Amino acid sequence: MINKIMSLFPSLKPKVQEQGYKPPLAIRALRAALETIVNTLGLNCNNELMVELLKILDPSITVKLPGGQSIIFTTGHTRLLWRARTLLTEETSTIEWIDTFDSADVFYDIGANVGSYTLYAAKTKGVRVFAFEPEINNFQLLYSNIYKNELFDLCVPLSIACHDSTAMQTFYVRDFSKGDATHSVGRVAKYVQSAPRMFEVETLCMKLDDIIETFKLPPPTKIKIDVDTNELYVIRGLIKTLPVIKEICVELDMDFDEHRELVKILQDAGFEIIREHQIYQRRGITLHNVFFRKTLQKT
Repeated sequence: MINKIMSLFPSLKPKVQEQGYKPPLAIRALRAALETIVNTLGLNCNNELMVELLKILDPSITVKLPGGQSIIFTTGHTRLLWRARTLLTEETSTIEWIDTFDSADVFYDIGANVGSYTLYAAKTKGVRVFAFEPEINNFQLLYSNIYKNELFDLCVPLSIACHDSTAMQTFYVRDFSKGDATHSVGRVAKYVQSAPRMFEVETLCMKLDDIIETFKLPPPTKIKIDVDTNELYVIRGLIKTLPVIKEICVELDMDFDEHRELVKILQDAGFEIIREHQIYQRRGITLHNVFFRKTLQKT
């Protein structure tokens, strides 16, 4: 029955790929119809039947990997389906970069969201991963995905916002929605044009240098930074750690002054750009994944 209903919405996959987190018209219509049914039948009421039904429901998807392995992702939201289905295609350069890791690497995934690249690195390369994600909906899903894939021996989820100071700061959450992005510490994310459901919450921020020193974490050899225009602040908070880092992947807009400053900091620290891959271009904004490699040890 469910498959017959879903066959009425053939546009799900291509539209979601095109629009990212924005659901296509067919899915919005389906949501409206289901909300009407739920409200009409009173299915949101507090009774044993509905509580037990919700307890049983645990939608997930298994993504097959080229090497014969697979990763399980918790879904329950169209955006989460999209994230899982596009694991290998949304940012191919990130996947190709992770494919170069070896088991001796320590990977810090800063802005891990629901853990797509955390899980891929741990599952395919057997590396130790520290995944940083301060937004509570995403952190819960990150935790769930690590659990479902039995990867707690390799993955450590940390609900800490990496920044340039260790302090409580205002966290601007774009929407209280699973798998969402463009949340930002200290200011509204640069590219958020309209967010009627945005709210503010105080959250713990720490310099990565302080996190490593305080909690005695193994320093990273590889780092991915995707924190929606606050990348410079993350770099400023790991200056003492830079000498031991071998490679960094960071999402950059080279028309943004802060990102040009970030590049200079890394180049002055002995890193050079080894690859750039455009991942977004719309409304005059162009974003690249930029990959840096340590080529010169500064004294």
